[in-house]
Amino acid sequence: MAKFFKSLKTKAMNIGLKFLSIDEKLAYIAFKTKSNHVRPIVILPTGKTSLKKLLDKMEDNKRFGDLYNGTLNGIPVSIIVAGIGNSHAAIIMEALKRSPCKVAIRVDYCGGLETTDPNLKIADVVIPQEVFITDGTAHSYLQKYASLLKDLPLNYYPVEKGGDKMLYPSYQDNYLGIQGDSTLLQILQDSLRLNNYDFSIINGKLWSVDALFCETDRAIQTWTSYGAISVDMESSAVYLLGNIFKIPTISILGISDVPDSGEWNLQKTKKLHPNFELILDNAISVLWDALPKIHKEFVSK
Repeated sequence: MAKFFKSLKTKAMNIGLKFLSIDEKLAYIAFKTKSNHVRPIVILPTGKTSLKKLLDKMEDNKRFGDLYNGTLNGIPVSIIVAGIGNSHAAIIMEALKRSPCKVAIRVDYCGGLETTDPNLKIADVVIPQEVFITDGTAHSYLQKYASLLKDLPLNYYPVEKGGDKMLYPSYQDNYLGIQGDSTLLQILQDSLRLNNYDFSIINGKLWSVDALFCETDRAIQTWTSYGAISVDMESSAVYLLGNIFKIPTISILGISDVPDSGEWNLQKTKKLHPNFELILDNAISVLWDALPKIHKEFVSK
């Protein structure tokens, strides 16, 4: 009997899918709702903690499948969880490509690197100007869209082998750095000048790699040798696919830990930093203040 009902459910779903285009079907898989529910400005938290923080600030919240629509600082936005890692973020970016999305902004955590200058602290905010692409998902896209790479804002860094360096996926013996959207970055920088924050906000390079439990001394030495000041697991797909799909993207990230610090490496310490609860609040406040200008630039023009 259970098998019969499962078969019946599958047949009903197939009937429904006949009325959807392939693009609409793929978007539905990601959002669990129609793609036309997606608003022009999309916020991408990684998981439930950051989602809850954003929903607590959202007004007129209405849920459509896995999509949350409402307003932040009076601006209509959609919020969708991008998931942990670049493979999950890539699925969401593929779905956004098939939607009315005009801007995608990642708001979440990142790791800061103590050995870099400036000296980053827990709950400071990083807005990466450039993201190193060193994960397997992004490298599949680099190969698929190889003919487009010449038109993307990429920087090439020759892979340094030997010594105590770790080796990550590279493209033709280069690590590639992808730029965030220059207009979004300028809007955020202009907004920062108009607001007085009691935390630091830093631009710079971020190393993006799917290796949460491989933050060894060798890994950190490699990241910092290329000028990275922070590390995460999702911005590679967001920046790269945003450029490929012509969706302006940027990340606004609160520093949750410092992997090269014995005291504040989350994988080694048993205590939380006194500013731990402020990490996402600080990143969201930066987003909040910039949203009206982002809306004016990308939506209401």
